[in-house]
Amino acid sequence: MQNGSIWAESKYGEGSRFCFALPVEAEAFEPKRKSLQQDYQAMGVLKEDKGVEKAVQIKVLVVDDEPDHVELISKILRDEGYQITKAYDGEVAIESIKLSKPDLVILDLMMPNVSGFEVIEFLKKGDDTKEIPIIVVTGKELTREQMKVLNGRVEKILKKGLLGGEVILEVVRNTLDKFGLC
Repeated sequence: MQNGSIWAESKYGEGSRFCFALPVEAEAFEPKRKSLQQDYQAMGVLKEDKGVEKAVQIKVLVVDDEPDHVELISKILRDEGYQITKAYDGEVAIESIKLSKPDLVILDLMMPNVSGFEVIEFLKKGDDTKEIPIIVVTGKELTREQMKVLNGRVEKILKKGLLGGEVILEVVRNTLDKFGLC
C-alpha cells in the first residue's frame, strides 16, 4: 500500500537478513490500483462500502511547498480511500501529471520556481489534462488580476488556516460529483 517492497536474503550457516524499502516521496510512483483494492478488501474496508471502493479509484495530486499542508490534506483524503500523489513544488507536479494523469489536483499557488499559476496553465493547455478539476488552497490574498486568471479555470479557492477535514472532504466530493467521478 505504500509502494514499497520487502525481501529476505539468507545464506545457510551465515544467517538471514530481512529488508524493506519505502519511497520518501510518492511523486514518482503510481500506486497499483488492483493491489491497493485487494489490500483494502483484506482489511474489510471495501466489503459493503461502495463509496470507499469508488474513492480508491480516484487519484488526487496534492501540491504545496509546505510539507505540513501536503501531509494534512493527504491524510484526510487517504483516510477516505483516495489514492494520493504528493508534489512539493510546481515542477515536480508537472512531471507527476505527465507520468500519471490525476483525476483531481489540489494546488497551492505560491511556490518557488514553478508557481501554481504555471501548473494551472500547463493543465489547461494540454488536450488530455484540460478537463482535470483543480482546487486551489492558498494562504495569500489574491488580487483582482489573479482572481480573473483563476476564474473559470479552477473549481474552488480555499483559504489555508480556515480548513477543517470536513470542509476539504465536502469540496473534494462536490467537485468529483460535478465531473462525474464520484
